[in-house]
Amino acid sequence: MLKLIKEFKPFTVLIFITIGLLFIQAMADLALPDYMSNIVNIGVQQNGIENAVPEVMRVEEMEKIKIFLNQDEISLLNSNYTLIDRENLTEKEYKKYIGKYPTLENENLYILNKNSQEYIDEMNSFLGKAIIIVSSIENGAPIGIGKSDEANGEDFFGNIPEGMDPFVALKNLPQEQLDSIRTQIDYRLGNLPDTMITQTAITHIKDQYESMGIN
Repeated sequence: MLKLIKEFKPFTVLIFITIGLLFIQAMADLALPDYMSNIVNIGVQQNGIENAVPEVMRVEEMEKIKIFLNQDEISLLNSNYTLIDRENLTEKEYKKYIGKYPTLENENLYILNKNSQEYIDEMNSFLGKAIIIVSSIENGAPIGIGKSDEANGEDFFGNIPEGMDPFVALKNLPQEQLDSIRTQIDYRLGNLPDTMITQTAITHIKDQYESMGIN
């Protein structure tokens, strides 16, 4: 055995390199299913959108979402998005942003500050639900509020005057009633898996991106 070790001694470095490469290969093989899953789930199904935290939002969309957030969530949102206004941008900045966000030519936008993954993960935990509610109201099928509560004598949307923006009506509600609506939403969406909430919200985000001319 000792003689065998002596024979291998000149090749010690190569042996360790070989072992290291085999280890790396094994780790890569183990990670491959996750990479493939991300390619399918994020790259194909979600069009490259990783979570329910939009990279960019219209001002109007931001205000709609805030209706369904509490003050702590709104504060976190405000501190992680920057309002870009054509009038306040330098020519260089404007050219940079207009290339990415063509709709900036006609409206102001909020863009995400990508400084902290921790904050993005935290926002993802509540933005998904809010975006789903906004989307459902825009599509005329509100979740958590409205006719689904008729049994309790609550038909919020049935009481809105014809032609009135439902989001305006919601913003003008007393705080107590808004809190009640948020509780209903949490209850109705609480049993859904986080992945389903995120993917549903991503569908709305994708539609918003397309309407803003973002590929």
